[in-house]
Amino acid sequence: MNQNNMINFVTLTGLDDERTEVNPASIVMMQRSTYAQLPCTNVWLMLGIPYKVVCRETPEEIVQLQMDAIGKLVKKCINVFEELEKEM
Repeated sequence: MNQNNMINFVTLTGLDDERTEVNPASIVMMQRSTYAQLPCTNVWLMLGIPYKVVCRETPEEIVQLQMDAIGKLVKKCINVFEELEKEM
């Protein structure tokens, strides 16, 4: 689990160690689950059609990633507005 360098996406780790880039705004629902005695989270995304991703991160970790992504986006917007204000 990590916050990647793209502002609007988070990286989730699948059960087979594959990485999935997800737009945090597309997450509709999360559900705790287990797979072969391993804890995991079912994450439903809305991408025009419902899509399910199973990942190792807990719902709390995913929410923290969402909050970090939103924080980075807000900070970037504030910087842009400050630059615009300086130019005026």
